[in-house]
Amino acid sequence: MNFKLKNYFLHNVLTPQMYLEDIYLNNNHPEHQNLKEDLDILEEDVLKYYKKHETQINFLNKKIPDVMVYSRILLLGELIADLIFEDRLNALLNNKPYDLKEFNDICDDEFLINVKKSNIKFSDSIIINNNKYGLCLPINAFNSSYWITQEVNKLNLNKVDLKIRVDPFLRNFDNMFYSSTVFSKPLNWNDIINLRNEDKGSFQNYQTNELTEYLWKPRKENEVVFTCEELPSKENIHLRGSRYFHAIFEKDTGKFKHCDGSIIIYDKKKFDKRSKLSINNKVNDIGKEIKLFRVDGVIPKEQFMPLVTSYFYWNYDLLCYFCKNLVK
Repeated sequence: MNFKLKNYFLHNVLTPQMYLEDIYLNNNHPEHQNLKEDLDILEEDVLKYYKKHETQINFLNKKIPDVMVYSRILLLGELIADLIFEDRLNALLNNKPYDLKEFNDICDDEFLINVKKSNIKFSDSIIINNNKYGLCLPINAFNSSYWITQEVNKLNLNKVDLKIRVDPFLRNFDNMFYSSTVFSKPLNWNDIINLRNEDKGSFQNYQTNELTEYLWKPRKENEVVFTCEELPSKENIHLRGSRYFHAIFEKDTGKFKHCDGSIIIYDKKKFDKRSKLSINNKVNDIGKEIKLFRVDGVIPKEQFMPLVTSYFYWNYDLLCYFCKNLVK
């Protein structure tokens, strides 16, 4: 089912559920009529939705007397968001809509844009020909690229090459600001420098059933490769890919020379295949890997930490892993 309101949220970072109530109560809002028509064609079981979220709905609803109308509004917000996230995955799989004139001659074969060479402006957003674009969202959350954008923007472009992928939908959007910060203290790097065998681990989120795996792998004489993947639940692979992070640490300098963040999109068959393997296998070849950013050059440990933890924002198991390995 397609809803008229989808286009209103498509090119922004606005979460539909946060705004539909105000649109419903404001008869003069330009999307008010579209909202009413979308609510009328909603085919989902609203009563079932209300019973599932009854406590939350009764707590949040302050302005709309009819609790079933409010439930219908919240349900519509979820459905619109899911449709947008499905469209985003399909756009990434098909490399669309990157045929826009703004991107001619500035993207490489992975659809990454070299910030320095392209002479584009990059802060909270990416300015290309006076149009504002956002860093590609890594998961099915409208603000999920916010924190990694802040950290990538702090990199010294005189010391590193930074490449970024523009989101297929975020164009001339309204900025949102958050006060929370990401973890950015150093690991116990002596363990990494002296690593002789693979160090790997995993975490299972008991609520969402999402699995996170990490691996530190010695390579050659001087390098240790770090990889980490946060797999979605099987029920959500039509809405989001996995978050995948890759980095190369040099023992002699004590710094990283490369890192990148990607998403890996799976269909059901490939997800089942991936679920049977460990991250020490070459898992990024199973699904479709979409690289969102790449950094090459001198990356101090103090910059690596906020990069990786901001990319995996909301992954509290991984955050706890880094915390437990702090130098005391």
